[in-house]
Amino acid sequence: CNNKIKKEIGMETVFIYILKVNALLVLFYLVYKLALSRETFYKHSRWFLLSGLFVSLVLPFVTFTKIEYYEVKNSIDNQFFHAVTATNEIVQEPILTNQEILFLVYGIICFGFLIKTLFDFFKLFKIIKVSNSEKRDKLVYINSNLVKTPFSFFNYIVFNSELINPIELQNIIKHEEAHSMQKHSFDTLLAQFFIILFWFNPIVWFYRKSIVQNLEFLADSYAISKVSDRTVYQKTMLKITTQASNISIINTFNQSSIKKRIIMLNTNQSHRKNIWKVLLILPIIAGFIYLFQVKVVAQEKKSVKFKPNNQEKNSAVIDSAVAVCIGYVTNKNTTEEEMKNDAASLQKYHNIDYKFSNIKRNEKNEIIAIKFSFNDNKGNNGEYEVIGDEPIKPIHFTTDVDENGKGQIGFFEHKLKEGKNISNVKVAFIT
Repeated sequence: CNNKIKKEIGMETVFIYILKVNALLVLFYLVYKLALSRETFYKHSRWFLLSGLFVSLVLPFVTFTKIEYYEVKNSIDNQFFHAVTATNEIVQEPILTNQEILFLVYGIICFGFLIKTLFDFFKLFKIIKVSNSEKRDKLVYINSNLVKTPFSFFNYIVFNSELINPIELQNIIKHEEAHSMQKHSFDTLLAQFFIILFWFNPIVWFYRKSIVQNLEFLADSYAISKVSDRTVYQKTMLKITTQASNISIINTFNQSSIKKRIIMLNTNQSHRKNIWKVLLILPIIAGFIYLFQVKVVAQEKKSVKFKPNNQEKNSAVIDSAVAVCIGYVTNKNTTEEEMKNDAASLQKYHNIDYKFSNIKRNEKNEIIAIKFSFNDNKGNNGEYEVIGDEPIKPIHFTTDVDENGKGQIGFFEHKLKEGKNISNVKVAFIT
């Protein structure tokens, strides 16, 4: 049961993380398409799109704590919230839950995309290994008849000189040199990584397309400044309509829409004042943090007081009390020695096997996780466990049963009511 709870908590955490990552990607993509895609700030757009990938991965891990104080209403009204009943029934659980099956299918598909990417690496390095190469200024030029479309991958520029005339080839090489020198392959690989993990989200595919297209704009912008004739370069773009490569990790010359690239080449440079559009994402991120990354922590105002009743001399008087209960109590500051004494007392006076385990404490030595189990050897048994990151609330165990095992036994919490007499309480522990 303990392992099952931990599994479910772990799966829910992963699911929420995946949901937040994809939500952030959608937000960045919408801002890019609506505000930046028509601008000629290609460098800024590149860093904007890359920032979207990094922020979407990291921001879901960042949380801010907001403390809200509440005042405890007067009370000593005992109410059971976790009644444990004796049972010998064995519940047959399925081998895999629906959640586990869903994550298994998700993982298999992710693995399939990973294998496809590794196969692309294998094809790429096979071409590099068997082809003639020439190194110039840290760039490696590979002339291979195994390719139809020129492409680049980091410092490697691959082309087939038999399919392109020398003038056109020089124009294309200038374009691919821009990809290599500006390390555009890093962007392409990072985008492919997101495809592997979040293949189910169509926006991720559009996001990668936008990254690749913007890199083409950057390379065209560089190449057009290096060639002698802009018209010849654009005619070369129109002429290169050979079969596109099916390797997803490379930068190919005709990977982006030729029409869109030619339009952007002939578009006037955007006015510098429009660069403010990059900052549109900031209030959106702030809103996301406020809605989803702020953790509210409730803290109790300790202002409860109890007044003695004249008819009961033995009534309890409590100032700034945290908990009053029947039976045995464990709070965040309880030591293991105190819990051992409780267990010994329950065994001696009630013949109850009372055990505790899985204790976890925070930096302040406060208990944040613990597990209890009991067996009264009369057919009543049960478990109670707390798992979390915050200090535990007081856990109370009652043994209000008769000699036949009838009555109430288990874990409960209380509510405090000011002025109510507790002298009728059989055993009172004040923490």
